[in-house]
Amino acid sequence: MERNALHGNVLLATLILTVLAGSVVHAGREAQPLTVKLQIDKPYCILNFMETLRTRGYYGPTLYGHYRKSKYSDDETLARLVQQYASVKTVYPYNFDAYENLDPRGELGPVLP
Repeated sequence: MERNALHGNVLLATLILTVLAGSVVHAGREAQPLTVKLQIDKPYCILNFMETLRTRGYYGPTLYGHYRKSKYSDDETLARLVQQYASVKTVYPYNFDAYENLDPRGELGPVLP
């Protein structure tokens, strides 16, 4: 049943985007047909779901609300999987040679000669 509700939400979002995209009119020109292609990226969906659970809904409060109401909210196996996901390093620092380290305000600044 939850899958049907989620599928319904995706269809509603698709319909809204299609209507909005179709109503775009360029100033001084006739409306050009606009085609919007939506594609669901399954790996991204899984990562988004795991990140939503890890952050307790910070990045996806609506999805987290659906999760909390579902039968899976007390699933210990899923809780362990989220803990394992939280230990995976997904952010890597990087350094550009043309920039100095962070200044006291926390902003990057160019290296001046």
